[in-house]
Amino acid sequence: MISKELFEYITSKYDKWEDVVNYVSEKLIKLNIVSVEYPKIVIKETNRLGFYYIIAPFVALVHISPGPIIKQTSLSINILENLVNFGDKPVKYVAVLTAVDGKNHMELLQEFANAFGNPDFLKALDNVKTYNEFNSLYERYK
Repeated sequence: MISKELFEYITSKYDKWEDVVNYVSEKLIKLNIVSVEYPKIVIKETNRLGFYYIIAPFVALVHISPGPIIKQTSLSINILENLVNFGDKPVKYVAVLTAVDGKNHMELLQEFANAFGNPDFLKALDNVKTYNEFNSLYERYK
């Protein structure tokens, strides 16, 4: 289950993918899930490796390797009202997966893959704007 505090429907318009990464990281920093360096490292790794976390059309699963800047394992879901290009790929759904090690996040990742890998889930997700709507849908498809 994804907690209410880790879900957001974002109505603000962003022109740059870096701004989205910074914004979605803010809540994780405030909740003490990651340290303040997290967004800088994601941006640095993206510039080095490319957009490795674009896993499907319109879906980004932002993550970096476990390390000391990650304090808790979590999965946040952010729905962008306005598409933002990550490179040449438009993105609407920005999930952020944080893992303190290489093992304990596997259940979160499996649930995410089950839901976001299902075309019916993605079609229904286009109409979601609230946590309750998201949670009801996610629980059916995870």
